[in-house]
Amino acid sequence: MSTRLHALGFPASWTLQAAQQLEALAEGKARTVQAPKGHYRLWRTQAGAELWFHCPRRDPARRGAPTPAPSGHRLTAVTPFHRGLSSCSVRIGRVLTFDRSNPLEGSCLAWLPPAAVGGREQVIVLELAPFALQPLKPTPFNTIAQIACFAHAVWAFPDVATYSTSTPRNRRIMAGAFSPITETDVPEVRLSYRHSPVTLGLATGLVKRSIRHTNPVTGDPYYWMLLETRRGTFDVLANPASVTGDISEGQVAQVCGSFLARLSGTPV
Repeated sequence: MSTRLHALGFPASWTLQAAQQLEALAEGKARTVQAPKGHYRLWRTQAGAELWFHCPRRDPARRGAPTPAPSGHRLTAVTPFHRGLSSCSVRIGRVLTFDRSNPLEGSCLAWLPPAAVGGREQVIVLELAPFALQPLKPTPFNTIAQIACFAHAVWAFPDVATYSTSTPRNRRIMAGAFSPITETDVPEVRLSYRHSPVTLGLATGLVKRSIRHTNPVTGDPYYWMLLETRRGTFDVLANPASVTGDISEGQVAQVCGSFLARLSGTPV
C-alpha cells in the first residue's frame, strides 16, 4: 500500500493506525466489485475520491499459493483514484503487469498526442485503476482516458512569464508541456512515495478548475485541480502541504507526480 493516499487527505506515513483505518473502510464502508480474477472493495466519496482495495482470487492448487481465508477480504493492495473532468486521447501500446500474484494490479505503456501539428507523441507509463475492469483491446489501440496525477509537489504562478523566471532550470519545461523525469532530475522534491513503476513526470499548464475538498474519514483537506496542457487535460490531486502558491482558476501551475488512468468504457 502506498502513501500516495496522502494526496487524498490520508496520513503521509504508513502506520499501524493508518492500516487499521483503511482496513475498516474496506470492511465496513466499501462495496464489492467483481472482476474476472478476483474482486475489489470500492470506497468512494461524494466528492469523487476512490480507493480500490484488491482482493485477488487465489488458486489453492498452485504450489505456494495461499488459500482463501474463511472470512474477511484478504486485501493485498489498494489503488487510489478520483473522478474528475480530465479527458485525454491516448494510444495504448502495451499492457504491463506489476505483480503476477495480483492480477488486479497493472499498467500500460501509452503515448500522449503531439503537442502541436507535426510534433511527436509523448510516451508515458500509466497505472490502470481498476486494472481488471479496463476495456482492453488487442494492442495498439486508440482510446480516451481520464488521467489523474497524484502530486508530490505543485507550484503555481500568476502567468507564464513568472513561471519561466521563477522555476529552476532543472524543472523549466515549456508551458503546456509534459516531460517524463527521474528522481535524480528533481532532487528538491520530497517524494511521498518512491520506486513506482509508472512514469514520474512534470506537467505545466493552465488551472481550469480548483476545489478544496475534505476527506470524510480523516477530516483533512486535499485539492482537486483540472490542469490543461498541450498533451491533454489532467486531474491533479494534492495535499495542501505539497502546494506552493495560488492554484485558483487561471493560474499557471507545474505538478510533479505519477499518473493513473481509467480508460473510456470502464464500468463502475
